[in-house]
Amino acid sequence: MPAAYHVIIADDDAAIRTLVTRVVARTYPCATISAVPDGLTALDIYRQQAGNLVITNHDMPLLGGLRLIEELRTLSATLPIIMITGQPNIAARARAVGCTYVLLKPFSIFQLAEILISVLPP
Repeated sequence: MPAAYHVIIADDDAAIRTLVTRVVARTYPCATISAVPDGLTALDIYRQQAGNLVITNHDMPLLGGLRLIEELRTLSATLPIIMITGQPNIAARARAVGCTYVLLKPFSIFQLAEILISVLPP
């Protein structure tokens, strides 16, 4: 029986958010997915409902990806966090604050699916 995970997706780009949501839904058919346009809402959802995986963009309104990762790390040291960014220079900073994996844009759905499976087995 597939695991019933809660995956939180934070990305202000609706097209990327929709794409990531579809890949997550295919990878984890029983998952609950909370897809939101900013880091602050993602953090609020995590505080209220917890989660098994967070996927975040770097550049977002209200609370950016790096700050979101820092906040999440204060709540959970082991939570897998994937950052999606078009800025390669952010990767080292993201890892330094606790990001599990940095996925650079442009990316393929196959790359995303492989990363999902590596950080959270279906």
